[in-house]
Amino acid sequence: MPTRTHRISMALAPAAMVLFGLGSYYAKHMDAAAVLAMYSFAVVAFPVGMVGHRRKFAQRLMEAKERGESEDNTWPPAMMAQVFVSLVVFGTAAIWTTR
Repeated sequence: MPTRTHRISMALAPAAMVLFGLGSYYAKHMDAAAVLAMYSFAVVAFPVGMVGHRRKFAQRLMEAKERGESEDNTWPPAMMAQVFVSLVVFGTAAIWTTR
């Protein structure tokens, strides 16, 4: 990730997902297999959805940072579509494996 903020958020994302998974397991009394499938789905889907778009994403982030704009709308449209497809595929796989 090209900016410090994104590097920190990407480094902390798996830890946040572990906390979310543990919370779901204990508070909602979810099955351990379902929690692990959900965790795996979330941790794998986003990186797979971003494969091949690193340079364009980094360029858009740096341009937004230089202009002092928000980094919220920096995802290239092709990357958004790929992340969406990845979420659908991995989400379907997670649901299928836990039924």
